[in-house]
Amino acid sequence: MGERQTMRRIAGILVVIVVLMSAGVDAQNCNPGQNCLYPPEANVTISIGSPCDSTEIPSIPIYLENPCDVGGFWMQIVLTNTGAGVYFEPGDTLAADTVGSRNTGWGNFFFNVLNSSTINVGAIGPGGNQPILPPGDGLLFTVHPRKDGQVDDCQLVRFGAMDYVYDPSGYCSYGINHENGNLCIGCDSSWPRGDANRSGVLNIADVIALFSYLRGGTRLCFGGCICTGDYNDSGAINIADVIAMFAYLKGVGDPPVPCD
Repeated sequence: MGERQTMRRIAGILVVIVVLMSAGVDAQNCNPGQNCLYPPEANVTISIGSPCDSTEIPSIPIYLENPCDVGGFWMQIVLTNTGAGVYFEPGDTLAADTVGSRNTGWGNFFFNVLNSSTINVGAIGPGGNQPILPPGDGLLFTVHPRKDGQVDDCQLVRFGAMDYVYDPSGYCSYGINHENGNLCIGCDSSWPRGDANRSGVLNIADVIALFSYLRGGTRLCFGGCICTGDYNDSGAINIADVIAMFAYLKGVGDPPVPCD
């Protein structure tokens, strides 16, 4: 009886998660006034994802969620601790690209490595109120710092002091919500197994993030460390990990084994 109740609770929270994820922003609220003062609904969100590989040149994805048409952008990506062995190479012509992004047809995509810790990246559309990027959520561009030897620790990767995302006219910029990320390559034994969002704490947010990831929603990249998604240590990430993690957090399941 207790097991059936647990499964019903799990099913209930998964239904709630699906409902929350299906809620979106009404793009009809995006029409600007003559003075370019957009309503809060028109704000965009830029976020930094975890690196998707542990090769010589890591790939750090930058995402954009925009409820309104976008005509261009300019932003700065900063590595907070280049002494840890990851850095930008001044003059590197491969330090950023739009491969696999939502839009690879910017009229002018450009980037400039300022120093070992900072890169500027931008794009300009055709102007004349012609939208380049329609409303949506996904990869905007990718930056590629260099890696010097083995990187064992994590560091914050953040946006710089000035970031802009422009409307199709190129004259008005949207309000921006920032979501910084961690640069972690390989496994860190201090991470809890199942800590899908790498917050350092195992909680219901990890259940939600992992379930969303399995549905193709939340962007998680395990960066060579499957442990943060493989809660039950089966060697694969699937719905069984979501169920086992939720059961543990509700006090009816087994605790996870440590990350290797």
